Amino acid sequence: MQISENNSERLVLVDRPLLSTALLVLGFLGMLAIGLWRISAGDSSFGVGAIAFAVLIGGVMLLFVEHTILFLDRPTDTVLFRRKSLFSATQDTARLSDLLTAEVEISRSRDSETGLDSETTRPILVFIGNHSLPLCSHFSSGRGTQRAVDVINAWLAQPRGG
Repeated sequence: MQISENNSERLVLVDRPLLSTALLVLGFLGMLAIGLWRISAGDSSFGVGAIAFAVLIGGVMLLFVEHTILFLDRPTDTVLFRRKSLFSATQDTARLSDLLTAEVEISRSRDSETGLDSETTRPILVFIGNHSLPLCSHFSSGRGTQRAVDVINAWLAQPRGG
């Protein structure tokens, strides 16, 4: 998540996965073109396989590519979280005064073949009453989750007007 606005009154974090979306679109179109080309050349089994792979890439796009925006606004005491994908849009709102902290949620898994453990993470907001709001629908690796949590918690810790 990238910082769009950060001052004493408002924090806005935005996640627009432009690179992954572009790569998925190129992969989809490329496999679709290869499939159609191979079918027109008489190689229907390879062509159908390539089109099936393009459909798989398209499914991944539909399931995982989403644009998210988090607004934390002190003057209106509002937490607003918007998530938008190709076919749906959702919005969650809460009182900022009910927000306790941001945390890193961890998912651990073990590879059945190698026995190696791996961790993936996602940022969540924790509210009074132990209610939590995930800021991503999926878990991922890397330091982006911790950076987003650190920015949110630093903003929550600063005094109003400071």
